[in-house]
Amino acid sequence: KKAERILIMAPKGTVENEMGDKTEYDPAQWVAEIQKFAPYYPVRTLFNELDYQKVNAERDEDGNLPSGIYITYPSAFLRNNALEYQPGTWKKMTSIRREEDFRKRLKLSPKFDRDGDHYWRGLGEIDRTTGIRCVAKPSLATTCGKDFDMVIIDEAHLMRSLHSIQTRALLTIQPRYKFCLSATPIPNQVTNIFPILGWLAVPDWHLGDRRNAAFPYSLREHSQFERQFMSQEFDSSEEKKRKREDPNWNGRIKSNSAVISSPSRLLKLIKPILAYISKEECNPNIVKCNVQDIRVPMGAAQMALYAKYINRKMFVPKDMPRKERRDKQNALMAAALRQTNALRSICASPMDGFKGLKDDDLDICTSNFNPKIVTALEILKQNLDNDQQTVIVYARVGQGNELSRRLSHAGIKYSRIDSTKGKHAVEASQFKKGDTKVMLMGIACAQAYSFENCPNLIVTSLDWGYGTLYQALGRIYRLNSPVECNVYVLLFENTIEEAIFDRVSTKQDAATLCLHGKRIDKDYKQMDASEVLAEHIINFTNNGKAKLESECELEWD
Repeated sequence: KKAERILIMAPKGTVENEMGDKTEYDPAQWVAEIQKFAPYYPVRTLFNELDYQKVNAERDEDGNLPSGIYITYPSAFLRNNALEYQPGTWKKMTSIRREEDFRKRLKLSPKFDRDGDHYWRGLGEIDRTTGIRCVAKPSLATTCGKDFDMVIIDEAHLMRSLHSIQTRALLTIQPRYKFCLSATPIPNQVTNIFPILGWLAVPDWHLGDRRNAAFPYSLREHSQFERQFMSQEFDSSEEKKRKREDPNWNGRIKSNSAVISSPSRLLKLIKPILAYISKEECNPNIVKCNVQDIRVPMGAAQMALYAKYINRKMFVPKDMPRKERRDKQNALMAAALRQTNALRSICASPMDGFKGLKDDDLDICTSNFNPKIVTALEILKQNLDNDQQTVIVYARVGQGNELSRRLSHAGIKYSRIDSTKGKHAVEASQFKKGDTKVMLMGIACAQAYSFENCPNLIVTSLDWGYGTLYQALGRIYRLNSPVECNVYVLLFENTIEEAIFDRVSTKQDAATLCLHGKRIDKDYKQMDASEVLAEHIINFTNNGKAKLESECELEWD
């Protein structure tokens, strides 16, 4: 495109150097690729105000930044201690409290006329005609976002919330060319793709009232997009119950569903904007990826805790609102979400508890060492005996702690990327160099890292949905993977995680099929979280196959 100034915004983990340092920059993944394919482009960094001052001093006679490719990451370029929008915490504050917080953030005098005009008013507002925004402290996006000919966003699905400060800042950047890259553009529900489509297809979409033939929805028409492409589901059981309680009640209980509506229309809308290419199309000689699921019994104490909390009454509020149908339905949906998260927590790290655990039940399960951990360590041992690296992915920190404790006892060096570690780039670098043979990784962190020389992945606990498993698999299954990859998904039998894997994680949802340009079969059935939970509760039986945690300890050599 003959763009002279290109900005690549990549997740933080791929642009830090191996020392985790963001100022003394050392070429990382993106820079290495740029040097391979376009060695004639100088590479620069924009991590902070100091970086900007350096390139700003080199502007030419026309005021243009030096040509080249600039590397940054979202929190550095779009936030970086800026104050451009009213923080969400202000919603519950009085006008005076907001002014006090505003002055504290900007280090202004705390003295002001409490009955007069306040500086916080107008913050974040934009004039639709001129595009002028009211900001107090600008981000790099506001300072120099207009200076780029091309902006490329990697892992663009992270910009899925219209209420996110990072997303709102991104929308204001208006280069000539815009590109978004993602393996999972719709990670949870179809509305996730709304901000990306608007930014790509409509110039100055951030002004609020702009739309065009390519994308006929303005920034303010998110609800119309939602109504068009998100299905409504009805709770027939609750409706019958209401009817029994009150014969005169004739209402309907409905809520948004994760199931996509009008998939053909969505495909027609996004096809001119979005392109899809598979790994096989990129590399016809790509190696195979073998995915194997292994079902194991729970620990005995773990099963006792699980069997107790699969009871729906443990989560449904005792004082359910009866006057407002909407309030009652929202309460039931929230209860289902809490129960799903609790059951997943029991599967991953039962001894660490979860929100809603009763104090009397704290001692039911006091160990995270169960048949699944034993199985993971057995597979890991086989890989180590073959001098192969392994990535282990989990959805709860407690499970990572149990694995790290066992590895430490065995004298095995490992790297770890999750909320317990600060400098993820350091951990990733150690593993890529081969200094460690094992990488422990939280499933929420399983994006933006590539370990193409590692042939093994063990998934010990799942997050919800197809996208998270796909992202985790992509850590080792790369275009340039030299040997076949082996993925082991460990599941507890007869649990919510087995239900999620069988009904959701291995099935491409309708939105993903649309993104691939495929028509949706009329008999296609997608299940959302509440349906999977309801089916699991109905079919659950405590079959007595659980194994005592003390027996698992005897297997630990």
